Amino acid sequence: MASAFPHCPSVSHTLEERMTVDLGDGSAGRVFEALASETARSILERILADPATASEIAASVDTSIQNAGYHLSQLEDAGVIIEADVWYSARGREMSVYAPRVREVVVRVRT
Repeated sequence: MASAFPHCPSVSHTLEERMTVDLGDGSAGRVFEALASETARSILERILADPATASEIAASVDTSIQNAGYHLSQLEDAGVIIEADVWYSARGREMSVYAPRVREVVVRVRT
């Protein structure tokens, strides 16, 4: 299927190997909350395969652009994904391109 978007350059970014969060920290709570939704996990799997815009992500995980935007914001706030680039639509509008920030998230339990 042809994309409605103009040709976009490949996104070049370096993934961090690991993000470690302590169970007692607020950061762990943000990660758990961001990944609690099946839609959010589908979005993360989608951008792990290939960085994409919110519109492309919404279409590929069969959700609305508003819902995709919400989950992208949550995942970005949790530090799991980043805005890796900006592309421009055929009409000249900026489109954020999202990519994973890390390869794995580790939760550390301290006793």
